[in-house]
Amino acid sequence: GTATSGVGDGFTFDRGPNGFLTSNPSTWQLAHDLGIGQALVEAAPEAKRRYLLLDRGLEALPHAPPSLLGTPLLSARGKLRAAREPFVPTGTADDESVFAFFERRFGSEVATTFAAPMVMGITSGDARATSVRSVFPTLVRAEQEFGSVIKGMMALRKQRAPDAPSGRLTSLRGGMGVLTSALASALGARVQLGHCVESLADAFAAAVQRRGGTLA
Repeated sequence: GTATSGVGDGFTFDRGPNGFLTSNPSTWQLAHDLGIGQALVEAAPEAKRRYLLLDRGLEALPHAPPSLLGTPLLSARGKLRAAREPFVPTGTADDESVFAFFERRFGSEVATTFAAPMVMGITSGDARATSVRSVFPTLVRAEQEFGSVIKGMMALRKQRAPDAPSGRLTSLRGGMGVLTSALASALGARVQLGHCVESLADAFAAAVQRRGGTLA
């Protein structure tokens, strides 16, 4: 699996997802249900600054839409295309990939430079094959309700209740692999590790047989 953790040179590192946001409390609750709530730890304030590792070294990522205009990670043409986002028509598809969403809203340069690395860092997945509704539901809501991601995010921020979850990046001492290991232990024989599923039909049949049932 990709949600595993390790230790190297005295540092804990994640091979896949490196945390979750507390604004979506399901993972936070899962950790408590598994009895590892005491291992939860919020990211340090310095973690708000994110970087891309390029051939020339580390480059800071824009922390807000206006900072897109000053980043050296985009060309002048890419910045102009991103600035047009508030005027892009609302999409009509039920769902689309993260890459397709960012490309449609902000242009191909933003999708390639930012969306692809973000998905890799969050899920260890492919932005072209990852559902935007699953990974960034707030961005989809912003577009649907306000016709623009930039306008929508600004409006939603103003609407947030004072006692609403802060959306802080949170992980566990020992890495996110602690969560998946605890979940595997809790499920016991109901989950098989180290096996490749070739089809859902085969996986379903195997599950039924393990429970002593038969397929009609």
